[in-house]
Amino acid sequence: MSDVNLKKNIVEEIDEMVKKIKEARENNEEYKSRVENLVLYSLDNGEYQKVTDAIESLGLSSEGDSSLYNNLGVLYIRQNLYEKSIENFEKSIEMGNKNIGVYINLSRVYLEEKKFNDAIETLEKAKNIYENKRN
Repeated sequence: MSDVNLKKNIVEEIDEMVKKIKEARENNEEYKSRVENLVLYSLDNGEYQKVTDAIESLGLSSEGDSSLYNNLGVLYIRQNLYEKSIENFEKSIEMGNKNIGVYINLSRVYLEEKKFNDAIETLEKAKNIYENKRN
């Protein structure tokens, strides 16, 4: 199979995954799972822009979407779009995501952008969340 056909198949698979995601929106857990699978698929196949566009087209807004903003942030990192990545990590946190992974991801971007104080502050927040969960 040629590279052109392989890329076409990957794009078609992504389009099909997006279609299924839109159909699954009523069931929040299935919806989140399908979007996360789409993100993982894109990370495996390098189709970051296509998947980023697809996820943005879904119009994320509900509380359950906070982890999806984290995933979008990771996709933007892969595209070296650090400001967009920061926006999505901050949105995830703003929506109540208490997973320390989102804070660690955000701190890594701050380091890339040489925003050292922001990176330290974000890591301190991650540490506090971790310690609170342990107690």
